Amino acid sequence: MIVADTSFLVPLFKKDDAHSVKAAETLISLNDRMLVPDTVLFETLTVLNGKCGFAMAKEAHGKLAENPQISVVNLEAGEREAALGVFLSNAGKISTVDASVIYLSRKKGCKILSYDDDLNRAAAKRI
Repeated sequence: MIVADTSFLVPLFKKDDAHSVKAAETLISLNDRMLVPDTVLFETLTVLNGKCGFAMAKEAHGKLAENPQISVVNLEAGEREAALGVFLSNAGKISTVDASVIYLSRKKGCKILSYDDDLNRAAAKRI
C-alpha cells in the first residue's frame, strides 16, 4: 500500500503541471493499492476546480472513484485528532491535509507518494 498526496494526484489531471508525466508513469507502474485520505480527495478536487474548472474536478472524482486500485479512506474522529497531533508537532511546517497523509502512512506502515518537499521531510521525521 501507498498513501497518495494532493501533489501527486493533481498532476494526473492537470496536464501542464511539472509533474504530470512522472505522475502518470508512476501510476501506470504502481503495483500497490493506493490509499487516498478523504482530506486529500477534497483538497485535490478543490485545486482542480480552481485551476482547471469544475468539469475537470468532476472528471477527476469519477476516475478516482472508479479505479479499483484506489481506496478513499474516510478518517474517523479519533484519527482526525491523531492527524491534528501530527500537524501540531510540526509547528506550522505542513498543512493539516499533509498531516492526515503522514498519520495514515504511519498507521498503515506504508510509504507516501508526494512531490511536496515539506511533506516528505516531515514524514521522514519520527515523533
